Amino acid sequence: MGFSRAFGLGLAEGIFESTANNMSAFLERDRQEAKEIAKDESDIIRTDSARYNTEYQGYKKEMRDLLGKVDNDSDALQYIISKYGYETAKKYINDIHDTHQTQGGLKVSEMFKLAERDSGQPSVTIEQLARMQTTPVTVPKSRDYSKLGGGFTRLFGGQDAMQDMITTKIESRTSGLPGVGATLDDIPQARLATDPLERFEVGALADPAQETERLTRLAINAKLSGDNELASRLTNRRDVKLIQAEVNRNVATGQSLTTSQKNVFREKILQSMKSKHKFDATFDANGTMRFGDTGAEIAQEINSKADVLLAQAVDLMQMGYASELVMSKIDQSIFSNQPIKYDASVKRISSSDDPVGQINEDIIFSQGQNLVDTSILIQDITKAINFEGTFIDPTTNDPIYSDSQVEDIRNVLRGLDVTDPNSIAQIIDDLDQMGVPLGHSQVMINLMTK
Repeated sequence: MGFSRAFGLGLAEGIFESTANNMSAFLERDRQEAKEIAKDESDIIRTDSARYNTEYQGYKKEMRDLLGKVDNDSDALQYIISKYGYETAKKYINDIHDTHQTQGGLKVSEMFKLAERDSGQPSVTIEQLARMQTTPVTVPKSRDYSKLGGGFTRLFGGQDAMQDMITTKIESRTSGLPGVGATLDDIPQARLATDPLERFEVGALADPAQETERLTRLAINAKLSGDNELASRLTNRRDVKLIQAEVNRNVATGQSLTTSQKNVFREKILQSMKSKHKFDATFDANGTMRFGDTGAEIAQEINSKADVLLAQAVDLMQMGYASELVMSKIDQSIFSNQPIKYDASVKRISSSDDPVGQINEDIIFSQGQNLVDTSILIQDITKAINFEGTFIDPTTNDPIYSDSQVEDIRNVLRGLDVTDPNSIAQIIDDLDQMGVPLGHSQVMINLMTK
């Protein structure tokens, strides 16, 4: 029995309609599944975004308060945070401001100096600083949704149709929420310090008598702990404070600086030069700097430039500039490694309501010139390694490495570029080829770079 053409067409239409209905149902089921998964993932992000926003706004409020305590210098704020961590930095800034600055002492931003940013590089913003401290939004770990969905979804949308569908829905639901997509890539690096903020400066007291007592106590503790270098810096800082008022009074009455006063200022200059140039020097029990193994050429260069700076400092003080401002300029010269210039024909500086502005105007720095010839300051950093004291065979108490081995090892280590991780890896590999254990290589590199 045959079927009519109309019957065949009707059957085909029925089959097509049934297939279309089934396909639509399958696609709708997959879309609903994608919608539910996307909602669950989006809810997690939304909840954490709300947490992020609360935390971010709190940090931004704190940053504004801290910014006002560092002369509204966002780079100064970033420097202290990067150096000490946020919580410690916050405590230091508040302590200096509350116990020192408000009592007439130095401002927080006057206790250190920063290098200039490269031309065109913007300063960091409060928003960026707050973003740095805020815990990022938690985004659920990316899952593989490509195996979800039926054949129709993959047929029409590709193998990753469900993956794409879910991801798109999540992005549309969370785009623009606080913290979503936030990065730290646009944040400028912290400026380097040409004159760093030291920990002992944080507890400085505005009252000169109390401050000298504090520095004396710290110096005694440092000496008892065996840190003669720190003891020397603290003692010198105390002595400078003790004589500054005396020098200013004497200069005002036309008296010259005494030898003992000059010696204190010279020691301060040497301390700053060591901090800047990192030359070898030791300190005896009296706090006097000794050049130790530093070559004669280096010692001569440092001493001669210290004498130049001292002569300039004395000259400027005798011209009427306050000793505190003069030594600040001397430090600036040292840490920028630029000589200073001024008009020596000026015999007395007139009184001014703005002494800082006055000295900044009258004293200039010689651009493009070096105060100290840094080319001669390059030293053998491998001298930091004591092969006869550090690498000892415990069974014999004899050095592990012979003299010839030590020299070969030093030659390899002299090629180290501490700024290049690849260089460090290459040095370790070269030492391994010589039979030097990894643990020994790491100790050597740490001693050279600490």
